Amino acid sequence: MRKFIGLIFAVLLWCNFSFADNYLLKSIEILENNLEKDSNDIVFYVSEVSNAVSKPQKIALNCYRDLVKNNTNYFSSNCNLYRNIFNNSNNHFRKTFMQLENIFINLKNKAINSYFNDLQKSQKKKYDEDILIIEEFIQINVKILQLGLRFS
Repeated sequence: MRKFIGLIFAVLLWCNFSFADNYLLKSIEILENNLEKDSNDIVFYVSEVSNAVSKPQKIALNCYRDLVKNNTNYFSSNCNLYRNIFNNSNNHFRKTFMQLENIFINLKNKAINSYFNDLQKSQKKKYDEDILIIEEFIQINVKILQLGLRFS
């Protein structure tokens, strides 16, 4: 009975996480493909990426904490879930972060050129908060890699 409950729990975690994985990756792709839209559209797509980051960010933080507690704990359940964000693929991980880098360079250039000046104050505040959430996700990922976690 315990094994059965454990198996059901593992399947539920996998199914639940699989959604977050695809949602994040697809949201990043959609944002990257819509960077030439108007500022209101970009704010919406940035918000979607920010929302999509919430579950993977918690998993990444748990993996980071596991690694800090024991720097050889690369295969903890949290770190295995973390790897699944990127399909346990170094190429997928690199592709995702190259997309994020391109997005941030583009958004930075737009901000320098006053692209977002037409936003209402509340929209600009929300946009800034969403960008900060995405940046925090990137920082956690960098810290995990610095602690030595690798993909297969």
